[in-house]
Amino acid sequence: MVLNNFFYKKYCCMITKLGTIIIIRKFNSDDYYKLMKNECGVKTKMIKGIGIDIIELDRIKNSIEANTRFVDRILTKNEKDLFNQLENHHRKVEFLAGRFAAKEAFAKAAGTGIGKLSFRHIEVLRGVNGAPIITALGYETYRSFISITHSRDYAVAQVVLEVAEL
Repeated sequence: MVLNNFFYKKYCCMITKLGTIIIIRKFNSDDYYKLMKNECGVKTKMIKGIGIDIIELDRIKNSIEANTRFVDRILTKNEKDLFNQLENHHRKVEFLAGRFAAKEAFAKAAGTGIGKLSFRHIEVLRGVNGAPIITALGYETYRSFISITHSRDYAVAQVVLEVAEL
């Protein structure tokens, strides 16, 4: 009885009920991922990219004060609704800096950078439990993971993009 399939150094392996490891097949690099699914019957996932960005809160604060359209250029309508609900100016700066960093991180994970994707193509909202959820136009089939954090002076975001099952 097979308990689990796994891959190790381009070998498709199985663990039996007795803990025995059986090597099914070694794959060449050209069709490695394609064969993993077909030969082992396992749906695989692959990371497309990882992105991280850090931004100074003062830089965002100065941009808000210098350019009244800055918020409109960065946030989508839904994000702007959340932004406008915040009463504390410092919290607004943190919110915008976090979204800015998240969108930069997403663009890096996607491999495009901001340019092909615009800030308004990417949206960061709250999930049911309050954790951020990121989506982007043209990336609906990808699964994304995001983390945003703030300190006194900085906001940091990290994004991992996972391709759909092969």
